[in-house]
Amino acid sequence: MRFILTVIKKWSLHIRSLNNEKTSEHFKSLVFLLGLELIYIKQKRMCFMQTISYYNSPIGKILLASDEQGLVGLWLDTDRYYGDILAKNYSEGENKYLSSAKKWLNIFFQGKEPNFIPQLHLTGTDFQKRVWQALLKIPYGTTTTYKYIAMKAAQDKKHLPIRATGGAVGRNHICIIVPCHRVVGVNHNLTGYGGGIDKKIKLLQLEGVDISQFKKP
Repeated sequence: MRFILTVIKKWSLHIRSLNNEKTSEHFKSLVFLLGLELIYIKQKRMCFMQTISYYNSPIGKILLASDEQGLVGLWLDTDRYYGDILAKNYSEGENKYLSSAKKWLNIFFQGKEPNFIPQLHLTGTDFQKRVWQALLKIPYGTTTTYKYIAMKAAQDKKHLPIRATGGAVGRNHICIIVPCHRVVGVNHNLTGYGGGIDKKIKLLQLEGVDISQFKKP
């Protein structure tokens, strides 16, 4: 990309020295084509920006993924939508976002509440992002209902999108850190966890939640 910009700069100086209208038009065409090439390179580069890594947790192997803006995915190996937003071309490695997420997981699986949130890059619809932001505000060691999350995410409070909220909770790409495991049914049913109800129970128990108050499916 720097090479292309250098070429444009050199051509610009050359055209000015010629002071020829026809040549100037050719230069404008060249700049336009090079501009398209820059867009293509940028879009192509986007496909290679994701980096993945794995984390061995007490409840199974976890897949983590990040891009240049933050953590984009965290899936249990039993997750219904495992790796659903991964690009076709990604690399396996480490970076500051993955390292931060692993540090968070280390603290969490010691039965402690992490005092920070790794930098996240939530990717989804505006409604899904509002739901996930609401999940992030559920306090450690507590639970809430789908109805409550719907109230927080709804723009029209008179019409609560409870079903849509359930769908957005289910499509949470960053489990555990975005704590969808803390959402239960209004009648205390332990329902709807993509990684499996057994994993949901273990995560809640790890946070000190009394599971006996809930109805198992």
